[in-house]
Amino acid sequence: MLAMHERRQAVRPHLVVREGEGYLLVPTTEVHALEATGNYVCIHGERTQHLLRSTLSAVEAKLDPERFLRIHRSWIVNLEQIKEAQPWSKGTWILLTRSGLKIPVGQQYRDALAKILG
Repeated sequence: MLAMHERRQAVRPHLVVREGEGYLLVPTTEVHALEATGNYVCIHGERTQHLLRSTLSAVEAKLDPERFLRIHRSWIVNLEQIKEAQPWSKGTWILLTRSGLKIPVGQQYRDALAKILG
């Protein structure tokens, strides 16, 4: 119960991204997906992308679990932005977002796919 309360306290309505000398607040409602790329997380939006120096797990802890779901070791998707789920090769799946991103569903995240489809 305490862990759930702490998780709710950590959820933020925006992500803070360094832009030059300043900082940009990116509302989570505008985030379509997040992708781990080395020591950074690429925030994919409708028409923009931002790089955040962080781990995907650290960013995931700040997101609303009702809206965002980890579906791959390198991807988190905004459930409100999923347009379609398609079978891919060898029993795997990909998700298509409204902005046209193709996001793989990892083997160990098949239960996540069931949540999306169910």
